[in-house]
Amino acid sequence: MKAAGARQHPPHAPLAFRVGVIGHRWNRLGSLACEPMRQALTEILSAVRSTTESFADLADRLYE
Repeated sequence: MKAAGARQHPPHAPLAFRVGVIGHRWNRLGSLACEPMRQALTEILSAVRSTTESFADLADRLYE
């Protein structure tokens, strides 16, 4: 709880994460490469999601 008369700060900037994907065109990969690529992307994006969610839990402490 803040003391009466405590200095008020502007609102905190929201956290944002960007994920970029580069590489070959999907239609040029060939049918054998599609499933391994799909599995790899699922794993990678799952890791990104869990990391950003855990980081968001710490966000309030960034502005102390």
